[in-house]
Amino acid sequence: MKKNLIILCLMTVSSLAYSQVGINTPNPQGTFHVDGAKDNAETGTPTATQQANDFTVTSIGNVGVGTTAPSAKLDVVGNIKITDGTEGIGKVLVSDINGIASWQTSTATKSLVLATMGLGANISTGGLAVQTGSFLTLGPGRWLVMTTQLVNLTSMSGGWFNVRSTFSDSSMSTSISPDIVTNGTQGRWISGIMNSGTRWHVMNGSLIINNTSGADKTYYYYAFTDTTGTVDTFGGSWSENQLYALPIN
Repeated sequence: MKKNLIILCLMTVSSLAYSQVGINTPNPQGTFHVDGAKDNAETGTPTATQQANDFTVTSIGNVGVGTTAPSAKLDVVGNIKITDGTEGIGKVLVSDINGIASWQTSTATKSLVLATMGLGANISTGGLAVQTGSFLTLGPGRWLVMTTQLVNLTSMSGGWFNVRSTFSDSSMSTSISPDIVTNGTQGRWISGIMNSGTRWHVMNGSLIINNTSGADKTYYYYAFTDTTGTVDTFGGSWSENQLYALPIN
């Protein structure tokens, strides 16, 4: 009698070890199977319509929503809704280095961004950086920032004069924005060198800004010189001035 009980217990444990759990269905298709609408047949594989309201976990840990035969860790047949506060029309789901995803504006939907031009600033000897009043508001992602600036050199000492310009994160600061993409110290400045004997010059240049904030961010254009001389109304609303950004990958 005792021997029979032991055999019966072993058979019961073995059966439980390999059992499947079905909720609303006597015919579970995985280790754990919920038939939401309780519309599956008692035998066989549910139809695609019947599976549409099912949730299944397989013996290898795959999870299926809308399918009883998931082929990935998460296999969803139907629409997915992901909301974290960064979602919006036309955005795409982008992963960071750790696999954490957030909604970002696709470069395919981004377009040219023109700067708001300020009154400009007078730049003079001494290396003191000044805000020009001009700024760019850029969405998340990488941007190629390009500029053409008229330089009105009203005075200088020596054979040449330079203007160096870049962007800060605040209109009250002349600290370089950490979002500017550099190779060490290279790539942080847009600069121009002017020769003596000519008052009017044109400065061209570009740099890359990578806005990783996940939201629109404003960058403020400032400039200075470390040579001797004076430039009038740099970075302002001269008709020749251009300041704009193009989205890049």
